[in-house]
Order: sequence, then C-alpha cells, then structure tokens
Amino acid sequence: MSHQTHAMTLSTKPNNAFISYKWEDDAHNQWVEKFATDLRRAGIEAVLDRWEVKFGDSFTDYMTSKIAEADVVLFVMTTKAVEAAESPKGEGGAVKFEMQMATARRIAGERMRLIPVYREGQKTAAHVRDHRYADFRDDSQYQQRLLELIEDLRGYVRMPPVSVSGHLVESASVGQDMLDNRLRAEFVPGSHDLIVWAEVNDHASSDLCRYVANGSQYHKEVVQPEVSATRVKVAANGDIVVVHEREGVIVIDAGTKNVKRKIRISTPEDPMICSEVLHPTMPVAIFGNHYGKIVVWNWDQNRIVFEKQYFPREHVQYMSSLAVDACADCILFVVENTLYRVRLADGSIVQQDALGEEEETSGLAYCGTKGLLAVGGLMETKVYHTGISHRLAYSVPNGRPLVQSVRFSNDGDLLAILSGMSMGGNAVTIRDADSGATIRVFSELYPSPTDSIKNLMLLSIRSVSFSSDGKLIALGEGGRIGVYRRE
Repeated sequence: MSHQTHAMTLSTKPNNAFISYKWEDDAHNQWVEKFATDLRRAGIEAVLDRWEVKFGDSFTDYMTSKIAEADVVLFVMTTKAVEAAESPKGEGGAVKFEMQMATARRIAGERMRLIPVYREGQKTAAHVRDHRYADFRDDSQYQQRLLELIEDLRGYVRMPPVSVSGHLVESASVGQDMLDNRLRAEFVPGSHDLIVWAEVNDHASSDLCRYVANGSQYHKEVVQPEVSATRVKVAANGDIVVVHEREGVIVIDAGTKNVKRKIRISTPEDPMICSEVLHPTMPVAIFGNHYGKIVVWNWDQNRIVFEKQYFPREHVQYMSSLAVDACADCILFVVENTLYRVRLADGSIVQQDALGEEEETSGLAYCGTKGLLAVGGLMETKVYHTGISHRLAYSVPNGRPLVQSVRFSNDGDLLAILSGMSMGGNAVTIRDADSGATIRVFSELYPSPTDSIKNLMLLSIRSVSFSSDGKLIALGEGGRIGVYRRE
C-alpha cells in the first residue's frame, strides 16, 4: 500500500473571482449560478453578473470594473462560449469583451490568473490553449473537482517535502486476522495497545480484541467475543465503553474484561445515539442523539448526571459531535454553526456563540493544551482560538465532502480530519494543528481476503486515533488497522 505525502504552503490573500460565461439555456445558467454559490460558500469571493447588475445598470461598466479588480477570471468553456471568444471583430458580445480585457491585463504584466473551466465540448479557446484547466464536464465528479479548484484558488500548493521532519511512516499493520473490512481502532490510554473491532449498525457482531504492543509487533487478545459495536471509546483507567447506536451502551472492566455496566440510552421515542465523548479523567460518558438531547452518565456510580433536551424534538437537531473542556467543566456542541457550552454538572447553557452563517456542521474536537477548537463541516474544517469569544485561526478544505470526525493529538501538534460519505469514499487528512498545513493524506483502502465483490462496496476508512504520547496514529483502513509513526 502506498500513500502520497504532501507539503503545503498557504496563501493569505482572499481571491476575488470574476466568472466569465455565455448566457445559454436555463440549465446551463443555473449550473453557473450554483458553481458561483459553492465558491462563495467556500470563502472565494466569486461575482456573477445576474447578482451584481441591477435594472438600468451598464453591463459594460460591470465587466470593466470587476475584471480590473479580479485576482482570477474563471472562463466557463462551452462550445458556444469558445465560438464567442474567437469570433471576428465586432462580434462575440460580452464573452469576447471579457477575454480581451483579461488578456490585456496579463499582457500588461498584472498579477491576475485566467483559468479555463471546461463545462462542455472539446475545443479550447485560443486565449487559454496552453493553460491548465479545471474539468467540470462530468457531473458525477463535481464535488471532487470543486474541492481541487478551491484548494488551488486558496493557494494550497502540493509538492514533495524538503525534509522528513514531522512526517508519518508506516510502523505496523494489525487486524487482518479478523477477516472483516469494517475495522476500527482506538488506542488504550498510556500505551501503544489497540482496541480493535468491526463496526456494526444492525444485529451483527464481531470479536472485540486488544492488540498488545511489543515494539513494532502486536499480540492479539480477545477481550469479548461476539460484541455488537458501532463505536468504542477507551477511558483513562482502561475501561472500554462500547456503543451500539440503536441498542445502548456496555462498559467492560479494564482488569477483569467482564461487563461491569449496561445502560439503554436510545429508546423507541429517542432512537439512535449519534455521538459520544468520554471525560478525559472521570468515569463519565456523554451521549447525543438525533433529537437534540444530551445524556451524561457516570458509569462507576451507574448514575445519570443529567438528561436534557436542548431543542424541540420536532426540529430533529442532530447532536452529531460532542467535546469536553475539562478545565472549565463544560460540554461543547455545535448546531447550525452555533457553538454551545453547557455545564457538565447540570447541563445549563453558559455560552452560545455564533461562529458564522448557518451551515451544516459535523465533527468537533477541543484541544485544551492550545485552546483550539476544530469544527468540521460539509466542504471545510475551521479551527478557532477559544476564549471569551472565538477567533478563526484558519480553515482548510476537507479531503472529501462532509466531515465525520476530527481529533487533536494530546500534545495539540496534529489535527486529524476524517471526511467522506463512506462507501469507499472517505479520506483522512493529518495536518499541523497550528497552521493547517498538510502532513499526509490517506485515502487508499485495504480489503479483507474474504471480501466478496458486494462487500468491497462497503470498504471505507472508518476511524483515526492518536496514542497518548502522540507518537503513533492508527487508521481503520477497511480490512486492517494501519499504524503510523511520527518522525
């Protein structure tokens, strides 16, 4: 298995993007508007004539002023647009005028980019024949092409690294003997041991195993046979909290390996545990469901600390991710891009902070050592400096659309972003937590030897975990757990 390693530099200047296109049929014009809207949602200041030119305004004035101040001109190429750009003098209309203005700026030596965006056809306009183009002709590849263009416009430059400092190299591979392609793993705190299981969401089951580290070698021990586990967390004392999102939670004792506690969090009225987080030092588990409810459970005392509904049930607000600020004794969650802090003792809201325009958010991680908060969304992950208010440190595009989880290493040096729609489409991006620079991208999968063609469709990167000392990272890569060492 091979993975690419990338270094990345960041451009701090925002991009003002002028979109040049030919008005055609409604379907084409609507596609251009969606394209411009998606760029704006990703932080690119794209402008479009139908938004800017009011009744009575001059199209010529609009084109002249906006192209003069644009950092980039995106030329949407169709057969008709190319014909217009290359038409004889006195013909071609707005598209020809825009291409002439853009070309004039470039001839004058101004720093402006002219990027062809292929939408339809095969012919390239003469103005951009030697330019690298963005290919949007296949609608099934739209999101991936959009992400590539956004990264380029923001100045993320991928190139081979100058040195190996901070890189990740493969250290070990475990779990193949479990013969399953849904493997996930969590490090046991204070060690390099791994708890490994096969994720299930129905009534299936698999062994819950501990792979005990001895240098770079691992020895397998079965902790519990035939366990139904969607997700697993390992507490500071080694207790294993096993979550089945439809059935409830069991806690396995670290020493005896026996089940010490059980609780039913989901009910017919409140189905699906969609998120959970453990307190870093106390035997406390926090659960969120699909109806805006949080349940806090002390499993040593077998006591519900509090159970609270934060939104009307009919609104179906997903508690898709939770985090804990142990120093402030607060639970953090984000709904519609608004951050809530609630007291761990009673669930009362102590802070409600809008992080920007409403948008889908999923994946949340808090790093107390550096005061950083990572919030995952559909197209990008944003990292904030925390305090009385929250200040954006940086935002980075997701490796795939829709974050599933984000995690900081204990020392706060690394940020892991797991994103994608599953079904073989996930990626894990490991970034420098201070700057957002890419350290390594993982997207390849490892099939199980017993997989059928049907089961291969379920392959997906399913988990990412950091060891307590931050030296190792474990990824659930389908049919194995890949263990990587920081250098």
